[in-house]
Amino acid sequence: ALLAPGLCAQSTRLSGPLNAGPSQAGDVRAFTLGADGTWAAYLADQDEADVVELWSVPLDGSANSLKLSGTLVTGGDALRGGEPDFRIAPAGERVVYVADADEDETFELFSAPLDGSGPPAKLNDALTGGDVHAFRISADGSTVVFLADVSGGGSFDLFAAPIDGSTGSLLLASAIASADSVPFEISGDHTHAVYRGTGLIYSVLLAGSASPLDLS
Repeated sequence: ALLAPGLCAQSTRLSGPLNAGPSQAGDVRAFTLGADGTWAAYLADQDEADVVELWSVPLDGSANSLKLSGTLVTGGDALRGGEPDFRIAPAGERVVYVADADEDETFELFSAPLDGSGPPAKLNDALTGGDVHAFRISADGSTVVFLADVSGGGSFDLFAAPIDGSTGSLLLASAIASADSVPFEISGDHTHAVYRGTGLIYSVLLAGSASPLDLS
């Protein structure tokens, strides 16, 4: 409906007070919304200049923003190579993000509850020189599938992990390509991952109970 003459809509600032350091003030770098319309997640150097952290806030502004990314190592950010890589799960309870939180310039995969009720959980197992490069969340919000070059040698493996990090990650397919642009998706019934490797299309069960199937 149109507003009556003389009336205007009021906006509500959702981000917390941004640092106003002498050299550089803070900024909101990116944001995303939950599908249920109740929460927003955003990246900002809110507390300290050039230290980008992950925050959440109710969309109605009924509560202050919450820091979700925990304590970051010196030089770390809730970014992947300087770029935002985060999204809220379809169920709207957790946000998944890539960050070099534990070791500077080693980009790993984490999830955290939007309401701040628990610490972030790391979804990948130990990396030995490599990084997490991309991820997808299943439609039911229970599973995250991600691509990583574990050793940093340029050979990419596909993994699945529960979104809450309750168990370790599961290797679905190994050495599937030598480039970081491998496309992959999760099926709508959240039972399979489909990916392209060495020019062919494959399907693999998220449960890891069978070898990948060549669909080509």
